[in-house]
Amino acid sequence: MGVRIRTLAKAALPPLVACAIIALALEGARLVLPADLHPGLMLAVLVPLGALTYIGVLVAFWRDVVRKSIAMLRR
Repeated sequence: MGVRIRTLAKAALPPLVACAIIALALEGARLVLPADLHPGLMLAVLVPLGALTYIGVLVAFWRDVVRKSIAMLRR
């Protein structure tokens, strides 16, 4: 195929790092939220938190990747 491992690793790094940070953020939130919180409410808190964390990490550390992705989607 002609794709180098280094190229693939470079492309995979931003989402992998963002996912690791999401995992830490969500686990931290689960520890802070009451254990008896209704599962639906837990989901209503954790899903937006995860999405915002993912977007925030990508924008903070890989703004160029976000710009290129948005430009590609607009085509």
